Amino acid sequence: MFIRTATRSAIAIAASVLLVACSVPSAHHVGSSAGGVFFNVPQNWSKVDDRLVAKAQEGWSESEAGAAILDSTVWFEVWRYSDSVSVNQALSNNVVESPVVIASVRNLLDLEKTQLTADIKNDLQDLVLPVSDAVDGDGLEVKANDRFSFSGYEGLQQTLSWDADGKTQTFRIVSLLNPARTRLISFIARCSDTCFTTHSAEIETIIKSITLKEPANVSSP
Repeated sequence: MFIRTATRSAIAIAASVLLVACSVPSAHHVGSSAGGVFFNVPQNWSKVDDRLVAKAQEGWSESEAGAAILDSTVWFEVWRYSDSVSVNQALSNNVVESPVVIASVRNLLDLEKTQLTADIKNDLQDLVLPVSDAVDGDGLEVKANDRFSFSGYEGLQQTLSWDADGKTQTFRIVSLLNPARTRLISFIARCSDTCFTTHSAEIETIIKSITLKEPANVSSP
């Protein structure tokens, strides 16, 4: 009797462990209903505290362009593979040895909206780095710069290699205009070339998980 009871208990415990293991999510499902964007981040990645991000952005307001970006931002988050990358490193242009993803939604400035044309590639390609001005020897190599459409959103996918201070890093950038052409949704993933190669599958999983849902309160241009 004891043996049978013990066996049943062992089976029950094993089943409980299996259920708990199966219930652990494999990714963080994150995003913003106000921004109309959602995506998945691997479970072992962590979000940088919003308060640390806000503190790191304080200096942006010292320039007119930076202040305009801050004022027009609807949503902004930073995710990192390792806590060894500080928020200041994540938001700088310096090479990091562990992947970082910066996701944001902002309202386009009036001037930006008036300058939009049918040529999305030309309109969006210089948002992060001056791709159109890249020349041999300046350290910027454009590996991909392709227009695409996604669920009614027009956008651009870029892969860039940039040599800064003798170290080279890879940028994977997705920029999307909402159907009303009033908002910009962007994802910037980056780290050193070696690091990017190691984590390319994770980064692509994040990019491919993007889902978009236009908020009801977004106005037409």
